Amino acid sequence: MSTVGTLYDETIKFGYAKLLQVSTASGASSIDFVAPLALDYDTFWFDLDSLTPSLNSAILIIYVSTNSGSSWQAGTDYYWYTFLVQPGGAGAASYSSTALPETTYMRISQPQSAPAGFYPTDGRVTFNLGPNRGTTGGHRSFDWITINQDPASGYPVASTGGGAYTGTAPNGVRIFFSGGSTITGIIRCYGLKKGSGV
Repeated sequence: MSTVGTLYDETIKFGYAKLLQVSTASGASSIDFVAPLALDYDTFWFDLDSLTPSLNSAILIIYVSTNSGSSWQAGTDYYWYTFLVQPGGAGAASYSSTALPETTYMRISQPQSAPAGFYPTDGRVTFNLGPNRGTTGGHRSFDWITINQDPASGYPVASTGGGAYTGTAPNGVRIFFSGGSTITGIIRCYGLKKGSGV
């Protein structure tokens, strides 16, 4: 993992954004982001690149931390909705924190199979922390779009959704697969400043 600091940063060309951290995992339990969230950005964008689980039927999940990664919140303060679209006549489905006993995390993908010829999970997650990050009223919303392959039909599946963590303002984000699966792939974290300048 490399963290980009004040002496070495990389401005990407589509706006006021800086690459803050690149995490490359190979059989890791999770990919965590703590140091970037201590920096003065209103919005963080996580670029998901070829994420693959070690077990079948694993879904991609978000946890947050409110103590800089010392522990990760698994309480019932997550509210979210994910809509899945599958081409080829296979239809669509939706899942939410109120429809499933999954309010202890946010689900951001269709179940994914281990490598045997299946597409990995690609996509992006945006975390809107906002200017009031340290207050109870601070923004802490997420939105996402991911794409992978349905293990049953073989069709690609796009998952899009959004959610919020309603507890203490987070200062850490963890992305991992469910069911004890490890994760392999790359996630890049960019910081975006609202208004002019970075």
